[in-house]
Amino acid sequence: MNLQNKENKRHFYNALFPYCYEQPCFVNTSIIKQKEILEKNWEVFLNEFLAYHQSGLSSKDSMRTGRGYYEPGLKTITLLTNMYRYHKRCRYFPKTMEILESIPELSLLTINVLHPNTYIKSHYGETDATYRCHIGLIIPAGLPECGIRVCHEEREWEEGKMLAFIDGNRHKVWNGSKGDRVVLIADFIRPDAKESKWVICGKIWASLILSGLIVKWPIIKCTPLFWGEKILAGIGFTIICGIKIQRFFNFEVPLISRN
Repeated sequence: MNLQNKENKRHFYNALFPYCYEQPCFVNTSIIKQKEILEKNWEVFLNEFLAYHQSGLSSKDSMRTGRGYYEPGLKTITLLTNMYRYHKRCRYFPKTMEILESIPELSLLTINVLHPNTYIKSHYGETDATYRCHIGLIIPAGLPECGIRVCHEEREWEEGKMLAFIDGNRHKVWNGSKGDRVVLIADFIRPDAKESKWVICGKIWASLILSGLIVKWPIIKCTPLFWGEKILAGIGFTIICGIKIQRFFNFEVPLISRN
């Protein structure tokens, strides 16, 4: 990837692929080849979500955001997280998984339910090496009641339509309407990084783990960037080896599977 780092000093746990800081708030979806597949099959995704939700199974899903903090107004149905597959939950979404797992660049897949009067605070992801794509499944209202803000730009979701952005950009979402907002979220590795898919996913996992450790032991921040990147690479490699074994033998790790 030819992305130029414009910030020389930063904590190593965010040093995956340098953010270029010049990318647009939202990505022009015409350059994302997966758009047609997602928009063509959005009703398939919706129907499987409704069947899952009506069965009562969704009551057991996570109320934590991607950054790990508790948010009672958010429900996350996690199917795939940086190549870790939630086999048990995926069984309830057979068509969705068949369609989307046929796309080699797929690295993350969730369905997010944002309950009425819920506001997720501004946050950002661990890398700019992916396109984060949202497909509207149930959209109760448009702006200003319900929407997403990436950097300084706001947009609203539409049912059956895709919007995309770089997860490394700061963003927030809200739903001030009286109904649930439901979107399918898929991450696709960008074309200029597709050969590094497993490396990227491993480093994201390592970054998430280290971010949690830093909350408990802030002194870790003092680790020099050079050694921090080596630590990230080592943890990432170990995790990815474990995930490949997990996918091959079709089992789940209890600690991760609570998501």
